[in-house]
Amino acid sequence: MKYFYILLIFLGVVILLSIIITISVCLYHRHRNKIKDEAIYNLLSEIIDIDDYKLERISIAGFNYRITSKSKSIYICVVDNFNCNEILVNSPLKWQTKSNPTDDSIKFIESIKTPMLAKIKDDKEIHKLFIVYPNARQLMRAVNECEYEFIYPETDVFGVNVITYNTLLYTKEVKNL
Repeated sequence: MKYFYILLIFLGVVILLSIIITISVCLYHRHRNKIKDEAIYNLLSEIIDIDDYKLERISIAGFNYRITSKSKSIYICVVDNFNCNEILVNSPLKWQTKSNPTDDSIKFIESIKTPMLAKIKDDKEIHKLFIVYPNARQLMRAVNECEYEFIYPETDVFGVNVITYNTLLYTKEVKNL
């Protein structure tokens, strides 16, 4: 009977520790996302002219922000890439991440499907912009089965533009994309 109580206490401690770890991980992710959101919002606010453009947080079809002017709307989706992996755009819905050039694993970014497929109705010209946060070792897209090319901010990637947060931080250019 003595061993039963010891086992019961041990299981209680393990369950308590797992609850504490789960809560800590959730709080960490929430805090990290809040910092990301504030950093991106502040940078976008700094970039746009207050008179001509308006920035707002949104939650429409997977987009996080919208910049509007008299003639166009820029819908912005943030793609998390906290490990700064390489991103290979194979097709509009298949964006693959690789941790290194010899990485043979197939990991796709699922969060891009909804914004890529979104049919946004707006009375202005619509542009879609994906910001990779915080950075990517390389941004590339498939030209054919065995050839890739680099993606630059002005490159049309299946109807969207893609830029890393770090590039945006240094170029401070979003209105011409």
